[in-house]
Amino acid sequence: MKNYFLGALFLTFAACQQEVMPGTDENAETSPIVLKTMIDAHSQSRISNNTETGESAFVEGDKIGLFMAESTNPVAFTYNGVSWQASEPLYWPDNKNNFLFESFYPYVEEAQRDNIPMPSLLVQDGTLEDVSKKDFLTASHTQNFGENGVVTLSFGHQYSLMAFTIQITTDGDESATLQSLTLNGDKIVAPATYSFVSTSATVQEPSEGTELALSVNKPCGKEGESLYCLLNPVDLTSGLTVTCKYTVGGESYVATTTLSDPNLEKGNMYQYQLKVKERTIEVSGCTVSKWNLQELEDIVIDAFEDNNE
Repeated sequence: MKNYFLGALFLTFAACQQEVMPGTDENAETSPIVLKTMIDAHSQSRISNNTETGESAFVEGDKIGLFMAESTNPVAFTYNGVSWQASEPLYWPDNKNNFLFESFYPYVEEAQRDNIPMPSLLVQDGTLEDVSKKDFLTASHTQNFGENGVVTLSFGHQYSLMAFTIQITTDGDESATLQSLTLNGDKIVAPATYSFVSTSATVQEPSEGTELALSVNKPCGKEGESLYCLLNPVDLTSGLTVTCKYTVGGESYVATTTLSDPNLEKGNMYQYQLKVKERTIEVSGCTVSKWNLQELEDIVIDAFEDNNE
């Protein structure tokens, strides 16, 4: 799935299931289920990569899982670039009663309704492409057949999205090379599972999962270097520590600060500007919007020469 900042998506597909769901009339007229899915209440067909508007789109090969009427095991749907194909048939059990529909992306074969493994966040490369592979979406809706049997599912993000733009200003003509950006915080990338029973994610007590290192090793031009990553939606009582390593003229430097205010919430995007000049770094901005936007006060911290290099 292509997933940028403010997700937008529309698609429809039909499938059927031969299994009769609990509490239904086996002789009831059955009709194929048609799903209309959206991300964050926006609907659109196919959309392109746009980092300014943050659009999202499913791409060929993507799989979602669908639970119907509180079934234990999900039915997988695979996108072939044009439509969605069900792994097994799916029908309305009847045309009168209300039924609960729950869906998640990406599909995991061993998923249970109360225990869905979420994608691992331990290793990330700082790109939007990588974010799209690890994004986790859920949708839940109760309805009956209505006039046409179309089920509307509005997906929401369960992780928090971090977006950093790093700009390094140097004296003279010497260029800077950004080596890495490291984030430290309690449980920020610890393993997690999602439950439709509790409608929440559970972050495990980790032996690892407090640090995420994004390796860059690229020249940092005037426009800066943009990095993106996903974090668990956790309360950071001790703050989020951000460490930037870079080189100028063969000398290595480190800049570190602790962001004291961000308690991460699911579906929010936190966007920061990191401006490094000489031996200081200014940290500003943070956006929260579903993915959301949120402005933060500027923070100035001292950088120091890295003598461990």
